[in-house]
Amino acid sequence: MVLSQRLQTLGAEIYKQRMRYLFLLPALTVFTLFKFYPMYRAIVFSVSKYSFAGIKFVGLTHYQRLLTDPDFGRALLNTFELALLSIVMGFWTPILLALLLHEVAFKNAFRTVYYIPHLFSWVVIGGIWLWLLSPNGLINSALGLVGIKGVYWLTSAFWIKPVLVVMGIWHGVGYSALLYLASLQSIDPQIYEAAKIDGATKLQQAMRITLPLITPTVVVVFILNMIKNLQSFDQIYIMSGGGSGGLGGEVKRASDVVMTYAYDKGIGLGRLDYASAISLVLFVIILILTLANMKMTKYDEGRRF
Repeated sequence: MVLSQRLQTLGAEIYKQRMRYLFLLPALTVFTLFKFYPMYRAIVFSVSKYSFAGIKFVGLTHYQRLLTDPDFGRALLNTFELALLSIVMGFWTPILLALLLHEVAFKNAFRTVYYIPHLFSWVVIGGIWLWLLSPNGLINSALGLVGIKGVYWLTSAFWIKPVLVVMGIWHGVGYSALLYLASLQSIDPQIYEAAKIDGATKLQQAMRITLPLITPTVVVVFILNMIKNLQSFDQIYIMSGGGSGGLGGEVKRASDVVMTYAYDKGIGLGRLDYASAISLVLFVIILILTLANMKMTKYDEGRRF
């Protein structure tokens, strides 16, 4: 009798394990088809010479070429410059917005309004900003009302980077603020009550209580924004015609990033092998920066960042 019960229990456990794997199968299939297999093919292409006649192994030739490719160096520099500007300028904006939304009435309505831009694709967002920044658009018209001459925002090498940075911050600030707001709402209000009794001001509460307690969220948002900004493609392709493939001259050199450069080589010129090497270099850079950031911000139980 006991043996029979044990066998039944073992059979039930085996059934549960099989069902778990069965439920995981759709996700694993999608990841294999659209993540792992393309990555495998990219690795193969990056060490091969690809043509419609076939694939020939060439080792690290493409990577060696990248080291002496001035266009790739410029695109890499633009990528880091835009990412750094976006992270620095956009770091405090969602935190301040979340603090404001945490205090005001009707916070759910305001939260929805600020999150709306993140719901739209870059095609829609790009269309709106192209209209706003056109020579006769809303922004130049508003500047004209106060006697300021309009600016050719999208055909100026000086203005194209600030435009791309502001667009990126505007598009993503609602998402980051929502994460911060969720973190703020998880803080026990009694901590603030105790601080008020001790005579702590609002600024002291923010610096000594709020910021330390939302530090894990700050780290997560920083990593997500870093990865997103280093992989920028959509907004740049829409606003500047694809960097290396669109508007020429100074605007091309100022707006071309690694992803647009890889797109231009892979899709525009059919050099899928060279484009794969470019993409894998960017992947390794992002991986190293992410691991380094996680290592630097790692903390033990009871010790803050």
